[in-house]
Amino acid sequence: MIKLIVCDVDGTLLDEAKHLDRKIISTIAGLRRKGIRFTVATGRNEAIVGSYIDQFGIDVPYATDNGANIWCRHQLLKSNSVEKAYTGQIIQTLIKAQIPFTFFDSSGGYSFGSSKKLQEIRKLFRSQLVMHRLSPSADYSDVDFYKLTLDSAGFPEMESLVRKVTALCPKIAFNRSEDTLYTITAEGTSKGQALSLIAQQLNVHRHEVMSIGDNFNDISMFEQSGIGVAMEHSDEWVKQQADEVAPTHQSGGVNAYLIGKFFNSRIKE
Repeated sequence: MIKLIVCDVDGTLLDEAKHLDRKIISTIAGLRRKGIRFTVATGRNEAIVGSYIDQFGIDVPYATDNGANIWCRHQLLKSNSVEKAYTGQIIQTLIKAQIPFTFFDSSGGYSFGSSKKLQEIRKLFRSQLVMHRLSPSADYSDVDFYKLTLDSAGFPEMESLVRKVTALCPKIAFNRSEDTLYTITAEGTSKGQALSLIAQQLNVHRHEVMSIGDNFNDISMFEQSGIGVAMEHSDEWVKQQADEVAPTHQSGGVNAYLIGKFFNSRIKE
């Protein structure tokens, strides 16, 4: 019996245009009445995902920054940032490689270079945080970040860059997040690890957990769940790692999947 559902946000609860099917709010309430808890694990920052937490009525822990931070009711419970001994080296190495990247800390956002995907990420934060441009000549050895996102589009030496950065900074995780985007987080940080910690706190066993996602960074959640669900639009590799597949947003998405899985008829909206 499923007791906990952990769901990705972008591309899963939100469609490609970042729109939310508000019917999901009633469905989440219906799940709660059945004794099934619902929460999220997202690459987004708390400043951006917080409004959805309130809309969904989530009163259990949730994960942000690809699992680097765990919150409950907007209060930080656990944080795992990249060690400051490595942050300056990482930033300078990426600047020298001339690859666009962005990251955020408690004081604001930082960026180097530009790409369409990173512009979309920065746009989400502009109304919440001050954005700063990184300078190649500045010293960033004292910077503290949880997740750095870079875009490999048009960058032919990605494998070499990954090897170089991980050799310089062994206590980090350098992973593909989606399409051409990669993330750098502290070693051991993942959505799957965050899911496991949340389940432990709620006294829920692995086989009682369902996770839903659409991208490479969601596979670690599938690995820690009794049932892993990929979205129909996911990359084929992602779908192969899941147990089940949810329909596209055009066909009802997560909401349609959950109603079909847990309710015998349409729930009252």
